[in-house]
Amino acid sequence: MSPSANSQPSPFGEAGPDGDFQPITDRMLLGDPEADPDDPRFCWLSGRRPSAAAPEGHEILAKFGVTGAESLHLSKSDALDFLIRGRWDGVVVEAPYQKLAMEVCGHLSQAARTTGLVNLLLREGDGTVTGDFTLATGLTRLLPSLGVPLEECRALFLTGPLGDPLSEGLARLLLKLGVVSADLVKIGNPLTEERIEALPAAQRANLLINATEFGHAPDFEGMPIETPGCLSAFPKLVAVLDLIDNPIRTRLVWCAQTHGLQARSALGLRVIEAREATELFTGRTLPFSATRTILGDIRRDAANIVLIGMPGCGKTTIGKVVAGRLMREFVDIDALVEARVGKPSQRIYREDGEAYFRSHESAVIESLAGRHGLVISTGGGACLMPRNRMLLALNGTFLWLQRPLSKLSTYKRPIPQQRGVEVLYEERAPIYRELAERIITVRTIEETVSEIIGEEEMV
Repeated sequence: MSPSANSQPSPFGEAGPDGDFQPITDRMLLGDPEADPDDPRFCWLSGRRPSAAAPEGHEILAKFGVTGAESLHLSKSDALDFLIRGRWDGVVVEAPYQKLAMEVCGHLSQAARTTGLVNLLLREGDGTVTGDFTLATGLTRLLPSLGVPLEECRALFLTGPLGDPLSEGLARLLLKLGVVSADLVKIGNPLTEERIEALPAAQRANLLINATEFGHAPDFEGMPIETPGCLSAFPKLVAVLDLIDNPIRTRLVWCAQTHGLQARSALGLRVIEAREATELFTGRTLPFSATRTILGDIRRDAANIVLIGMPGCGKTTIGKVVAGRLMREFVDIDALVEARVGKPSQRIYREDGEAYFRSHESAVIESLAGRHGLVISTGGGACLMPRNRMLLALNGTFLWLQRPLSKLSTYKRPIPQQRGVEVLYEERAPIYRELAERIITVRTIEETVSEIIGEEEMV
């Protein structure tokens, strides 16, 4: 089966061999005696670092029903040898192997020829290999959802100082698909506001695509731009796409969202890539809604549940029950601060002051920034500092637990004595409201936990 036979093919269909291209299909023999008979039928040749933020490729394929696939992390020489001699039927290919994969193709789709890259290989019945670049489908789906129709798109790619074959290929592909412009800017350091204002491409761009490593875990605070305020130097910017999928929500994505822009990470593209591969591997037609469902499942499983709200609203009590029901680890930030300092929160406030408590609280939050699948109970003031909010947001979903002030349990709570609960609420409620992806009214423990778990399953 070739890509053109699929019910939802690449926008370019299939083309014959490039006249200037000499595939090495003479070495691709199904009966090669050196081939490993245990090679997986389908595999995902991965160039990314494994992480809890995004499943391995074979795990995503399994969610679409492709069983027995494997993810492979190989050197380039071993990858080429596997592609030549392996007994596979289909391979999803990530960077940095996508140019290398072209060497084993007997046929290339027009999308692959346009980009000079291959992200999917299929072995035909005669033993030859067809290469396609199916991210065209992902882009045609993704851009309109970001509020940037293809025919109005002016894309700006930020790449590393040596460039990036994937970005260059995607730029050529976008131009072929009909976007207005697709520019590439190489950077070695984050862009300052002055440099952004001096870039003609930045002044017309409505889509910013980060293809650098800035912001990839564990560099959680990195961004390809110097400060969040630099986003305002892109006068026509509508959306941001970060080609990083760990953490779940990079700092660039978080800052873009706080500026009212549409923003996505690369995880959605990987799930679309898996869907396209599944259709070609199995011959089944899958509804596109399956992509949204599976993407939601992945984010839900990886994301921390971050409980925010006033002191005494029940975050710790309810969080422990939620964690137990979902079989997750429970983390109480106040308890970690107390363990770190060596005394109860009330004593820290009384003897050392609020600033001292907050400094240790921030250190604890920083230590949790790379964790996944937790239930986190925050202190009532943990979200007051913008950096804390950003670090919790990278891998977290915020749930605001609301309870009438008259019912708050403030006994032994670290509440500044010079301010009452009402004053604190007036200060903090706007922040809670801005952060909250779900607002949960605290009732009985059972009712509240049930609401949290039910809502979480829909994230």
